[in-house]
Amino acid sequence: VMISEERYPFYYRPSLPEYVAGLITEERLWARPKDFYTQHKIELQLDQKVAKVLPAEKLVCLEDGENISYDNLLIATGGSPAPFHCPGWDAEGVVHLKTLADAKKLREKVQDASAGVVIGTGILGLELIDTFIKCGLVTHYLLAGDNIWPAVLDEEASAVVENSLSKRGVSLYKRAKIRHIGSENNKVKEVLLTTGEAISCQLVGVAIGLRPNIEMVRWSGVQLRGMISVNRRMETSIPRIFAAGDVALCYEIPGEASRCLPRWYRAWKQGEVAGMNMVSIEADYEEIPICAASTTIAGINLLCLGNPLPPEGAVKILSGTDRDKGVYKKIVLRDGQIEGALFIGDVRGGAKVAQLMQEGHAITPSEQAVIQELVMVDGAGAAMAICPICKMEISPAGCPACGQ
Repeated sequence: VMISEERYPFYYRPSLPEYVAGLITEERLWARPKDFYTQHKIELQLDQKVAKVLPAEKLVCLEDGENISYDNLLIATGGSPAPFHCPGWDAEGVVHLKTLADAKKLREKVQDASAGVVIGTGILGLELIDTFIKCGLVTHYLLAGDNIWPAVLDEEASAVVENSLSKRGVSLYKRAKIRHIGSENNKVKEVLLTTGEAISCQLVGVAIGLRPNIEMVRWSGVQLRGMISVNRRMETSIPRIFAAGDVALCYEIPGEASRCLPRWYRAWKQGEVAGMNMVSIEADYEEIPICAASTTIAGINLLCLGNPLPPEGAVKILSGTDRDKGVYKKIVLRDGQIEGALFIGDVRGGAKVAQLMQEGHAITPSEQAVIQELVMVDGAGAAMAICPICKMEISPAGCPACGQ
């Protein structure tokens, strides 16, 4: 039995921006064919919300009063957009892009909009910017600080992305603070900053983070640490209850919660491990050796491997940049091994770096010259193949997440 609060079966969330912009059809979103669920004896209970879990009785209680018994339970409820509050936050036109329902609403709203404001410094904010640009909207980007995506991009990388966004007509506002969102007939009309500047717009896209959906187990006795604590088997503190994805924190892997991991790929691998253990096939979730995040923002290919922003220590950084061309390359070496890499604009060399990281290959002094060549900025560059579905491509051989 698969219970979901959404009205739709499993779909590729990372492709929602393309769907909103009309670049792909709804059919391209479906991760499985229609007959997949019946063929595999999966009972779908869609548009259903779980009120609570009763571990002692092994029951899942739905809000409509129905109780469903279980032998093994997987909680993969994901996260909801973090609360955003300021005067006018509830006006029509303040939007998120987390679910297909969000995407359908936004797809309609962009038809009557000419300008949009995006709030959020991470990859979700950048993807909202990409969505607005593809929809032909005049786009304004509000940053809380000075840099774009500070968890991944260093100062130079942020400047390269900023320059490329500016060329696409995106207006950036650094250290921006919102006084209120103005509306007319409860429809967004403008965003007023504390500086007194008013930004005319019809849409305000909010992407300030996610909050784990754990309310259904808050009083169940399952151990919580802001998220649901799990071991390497993805099992919680209560036997036969498992968790994976945005709600799960594997406390046996130090630093797992703070690592630069794309949620989609991590959730995929955690779900595999949980599913195997639920059917008595022993499996452990291991630290992903090359956590890769790949996306396209306003026509800019961006590939992040490992940790491109290491803590202070004995590291060697090789880099090359050209702001005019919108290209930045960076490889981080520690103790002779590649710890992280970042490619913006020209992602050639990414597959080679990923392979070396996967193998744990020690870089000899003579090989450093070859590695140095990978960060050379020479021409416009050829875009490496990126999966159009989940954007996890790091090699032309195929996507490691969805197999496309």
